Amino acid sequence: MDPVTTTPSPFAGSEVAHQVTVVEGRFSHASCSCGWQGAARRARTTARTEAHDHALLYADGRKPEVKSRKLATDAQAAAISQ
Repeated sequence: MDPVTTTPSPFAGSEVAHQVTVVEGRFSHASCSCGWQGAARRARTTARTEAHDHALLYADGRKPEVKSRKLATDAQAAAISQ
């Protein structure tokens, strides 16, 4: 059997595990620097909770970081989702 090799995390040695951002507009959704994306939610608190849970799940003892970004217009939301 071949030994299992792991790819080093881009966050190794960093204080921040995953950088999760919650985008708030008509619908809120979270996305992470690792590529994870949460579902679009009408309830902002649900999107924030999912983002925080994702950050905690992969924190590996480091500080979880969740940022919030509000959209000024629906046009901005449409541009991001394309």
